[in-house]
Amino acid sequence: MASRFRTAREVSCLSVAAVGFAAVGAAGALPLPVAVAAVIAAGAGLRDPRSLRVPPWAWNAAAMAFLAWCGARLWAGEPALALGGDLLSFVQVHRLESRRGPRDGLYVLVIAFGQLLLASILTLDPLFLVASVAFLVAAAWLLLLVRLETEARAHLPPPGERGRGKGSGTGEREPDLAELDGLLTPRFALGVWATTLAMLAVTVALFFLLPRFQVGAAAAVGPPVHVAGFSDEVRLGEVGLAQRRRDPVMRVRAARLGPGAEARIDALYLFGLALDRFDGRSWSLSDEVRMPHRGRRPTWPPPRKPPPDADLVLEVTRERLDTGAIFTAGDPVAVFGPFGGLETTVTGGLFLPAPPPRLTYVVYARTTPAGDPAPLSAEERGRYLAIPPVSARVRALARELAARGATPGEKARAMEDHLARGDLTYTLIQPDPGGEDPLDAFLFTARAGHCEYFASAMAVLLRAEGIPSRIVNGFLADEYVAPGGYLLVRQSDAHSWVEAHLPGRGWTRFDPTPAAGDGAGGHALTSLGHYLDLLRERWDRLVLDYDLGAQFGAWSRVSEGLEGLSRWGAGGGGRGRVPEAAFAPDPGRRRREVAGAVAGLAALLGLVVLGRRARERAATPGPHQLATPAARALGRAVLRAADRASALPDLAPPGATVRELFAAVEARWPQDLTGLVALADRYYAVRFGGALPDLQEVRRARALCRSVVRVTGRRGSRRGPSLAPGPPADGLPGSGQVG
Repeated sequence: MASRFRTAREVSCLSVAAVGFAAVGAAGALPLPVAVAAVIAAGAGLRDPRSLRVPPWAWNAAAMAFLAWCGARLWAGEPALALGGDLLSFVQVHRLESRRGPRDGLYVLVIAFGQLLLASILTLDPLFLVASVAFLVAAAWLLLLVRLETEARAHLPPPGERGRGKGSGTGEREPDLAELDGLLTPRFALGVWATTLAMLAVTVALFFLLPRFQVGAAAAVGPPVHVAGFSDEVRLGEVGLAQRRRDPVMRVRAARLGPGAEARIDALYLFGLALDRFDGRSWSLSDEVRMPHRGRRPTWPPPRKPPPDADLVLEVTRERLDTGAIFTAGDPVAVFGPFGGLETTVTGGLFLPAPPPRLTYVVYARTTPAGDPAPLSAEERGRYLAIPPVSARVRALARELAARGATPGEKARAMEDHLARGDLTYTLIQPDPGGEDPLDAFLFTARAGHCEYFASAMAVLLRAEGIPSRIVNGFLADEYVAPGGYLLVRQSDAHSWVEAHLPGRGWTRFDPTPAAGDGAGGHALTSLGHYLDLLRERWDRLVLDYDLGAQFGAWSRVSEGLEGLSRWGAGGGGRGRVPEAAFAPDPGRRRREVAGAVAGLAALLGLVVLGRRARERAATPGPHQLATPAARALGRAVLRAADRASALPDLAPPGATVRELFAAVEARWPQDLTGLVALADRYYAVRFGGALPDLQEVRRARALCRSVVRVTGRRGSRRGPSLAPGPPADGLPGSGQVG
């Protein structure tokens, strides 16, 4: 039967290996055959370290074939990092299959650490944090067990009369690892894990406190995300399935300023780019040249005071996308972000000069017109009314719908109602129009399409009736993540709608796409999914995007919080940054800050008390100072029995040694307790003479000491024995057995 210590070492070794494989698997660098081989290799030898071993010649052949395969893949242009992951996995499988002793555990640990480092490069997933913590805890436990086994092999004698290793003629000793089983107590394991987690907490604190001189390094890892459904051109007539992926592209915190600031914003149209030129099959920009934005120069962080004409504030966190578009809502008043400048299109879209890494920016906007908007110039009006030749059916439909309203706004609403609430259906599978005009086929033949068809049809109908219009590409964000208080925007939320320029109102949004359409959003995740996304958002913001600017911002918020706390204590109020106050109005925040400060001080005081007690225990001589686990077990049993004997009144004078106490006990109960004096002499030989007891000797000593506790009972006041050695008994120079 395998000892409990060896089983614990094997489980720790396999746990470390499993974390390494899980890390590269999460990064997509673990082929299925390698995963299966890892499971088989882990099971091989779990009970017997010499069972199910692959011959060396087979491993040599497999290694040569594997290296040839990796060379062919490298020649074919596969990334070197992916090949590195496969190589580490192959080496780990070999090490797991051939493991035999504590040194192999160290090899497994080093390889798993390499897999973890590789995964940190290949993935940005927040589950990597879970893998890192699991690796630290399992690695600390494995290192401790390996060290204990190494020391045991160097110092413990072999069990019984066996003095040489199995099949060894060199005198190599193989100790019985069962003697180490007494160490594996729940208290010992909890102490190791608690120490590891404390070290991890210190590491995290240093991560946030030490200056970060490299800005945004992690955000630039990996290729940018291609946003399916959002582009600077819309093409009609393409056949097939419009792809909609559910990868997150943005997270938006939105809040109103002024009246109604407490109301939650559950849905938001995010403006990306307006297109004004239509040639019958596609929409594009009439002028693709971007000009420097003439508005307020963006700064970061945003000012404390919002612009006076803004009634909406957005905090947008973009993933690393392949477009430089700055997504806004309403009529932007000011944009603040960590970028040097902005460019604007002829239709008012805002862009960065180049696609940036993951970034966060703040937009102040107004959702209601500020006075009477300026009319379009003759050139602008001509651009927004230009249409290619359209069929008589399209013009007839435009006249029919326009007749339902008297004003341009009423006519536009009638066209929107006809498209969104009529008998046209939404579909992502676009049928083939054949040789027919795509717009005619959508309106009169197929009568089905996605959001780009609905928006194009309404824009053309408006232009046919002399109402300036354009289509807008952006996102319809309608998935609210309640735990985080933000809107989650996915690729599948890409959407197109229409803006019409109305007298007295300016550009006004109309959405002719049926509400049940997939392009209009409506994908609600479960509560668990929202919590997982919140974890990802916190990971991205607090770890991947944590740079020098974020560090200064954190210290600034701490300073502001302390300043506000002092004012709160004096009866005053505090004021933070406008976006934070708007996004998270919380009247009980300062009370929680005070409670948190008190709890932190209490925890610090508790740590100081525990530290002092630990130092006192370390300074007190005891059985924990003995050389081997068996010696420590014998010492604990002897001192426990001596402590119980010292509590008996009139048994021995104060300050009596262990030998004097045991002699007195044996003299008082000669029928029940014999061999105590010999046990005391053996204890002195172990403690002061360096003798090494075996497992059977420890068991007999424990049984005798339990008899002392049972016979003497619980009475008297405890005085404690003296640890000074007494005179040894005749015939027991420190090498006899307890009988």
